[in-house]
Amino acid sequence: MGRYLLRRLVTLPIVLLVMVTVSFFIMRMAPGNPFSAERTLPPEIQQSLDEKYGYDAPLLVQYGRYLGRAVQGDLGPSTKFKDRTVNEILADHIGPTIVIGLGALILSLSIGLMAGIIGAIRQNSMLDYSSMSVAMFGMSVPRFVTGPVLVLLFALHWKVFPVSGYEASFHTWPWAIGGLGVLFVAWRLREWKRSGAPGSANFDPGQEIAAFWIAMLVIATSLIVLLLVTNETLILPSLVLALPFASRIARLMRAGMLEVIHQDYIRTARAKGLTETAVIVRHALKGGMLPVVSFLGPAIAALLTGGLVVEKIFAVPGIAREFIESALNRDYWMALGTVVLYGTVLVVLNLIVDVAYGFLDPRIRYD
Repeated sequence: MGRYLLRRLVTLPIVLLVMVTVSFFIMRMAPGNPFSAERTLPPEIQQSLDEKYGYDAPLLVQYGRYLGRAVQGDLGPSTKFKDRTVNEILADHIGPTIVIGLGALILSLSIGLMAGIIGAIRQNSMLDYSSMSVAMFGMSVPRFVTGPVLVLLFALHWKVFPVSGYEASFHTWPWAIGGLGVLFVAWRLREWKRSGAPGSANFDPGQEIAAFWIAMLVIATSLIVLLLVTNETLILPSLVLALPFASRIARLMRAGMLEVIHQDYIRTARAKGLTETAVIVRHALKGGMLPVVSFLGPAIAALLTGGLVVEKIFAVPGIAREFIESALNRDYWMALGTVVLYGTVLVVLNLIVDVAYGFLDPRIRYD
């Protein structure tokens, strides 16, 4: 595992370099320039603008300068927003995208996993057919249809949620984190009393590491759920963004569970007298989630980088809208900065997913 992880960490910057290189030259070789949409400029003003943004240099020199800045974390200036850098624009707009994306991730996992598990353990029943039919519907209907329909029903007709806008308040988080922290300490004290406290012969450091990561996952999930409950403007955009992913997760979870529950070790677990709930939770769920885990890498990257349709419908000031507008405005550095951000998130999450495979399935070995 260590050598495999080292190899992936070495290839990660190479993948990002290839992605940035291809994106840079595709954008720069397209006809026009960032000032093409403006009125015809006098030659001296055009030359001054080219010198200011570095467009007067040869293409390879521009490429080298951009790489040098990008390595230092500087993604360059924006030609659309005067006196603003790409870093500042991304910092201003990435917060709403992450909040909506995390809310959509929690909703898609909750809906998809539950529907997939129910469909697998009630195979070929009406419950299975209905849940998979809804999943197929969610995969087939695009967001520019589901978004306005949900707005029409929940915002205009029933007046349950606001039509659009974005508001995220975090003032309840300190109390929630404190309460969850107290529960975590109580849980660990109870486990130490039963299995062995730190410093004793029966203490297992590996178990403590696993408990820490489980607690972090539970705390993060609880905080996002709390944010959705206390900020009604986040529910509809998160739901619209989550529906296609929830549908795919449901189908993948059902397929993975059906493959696992017919294995010999599952029959052995049932023969030992374990309840069906224990068989599903302790044994089948871990193996059945493998197809879902493989899908989560690109899915989380897509959720966290937002969706243009969702941000347009609900007036969410996220980075997806800025990315499209930067492409239309030929704001080269802004478009490249968004590509670098999205590509980095995607590559890192794929690495995490590949490593998680080895923990979920002991049969997988990285040589």
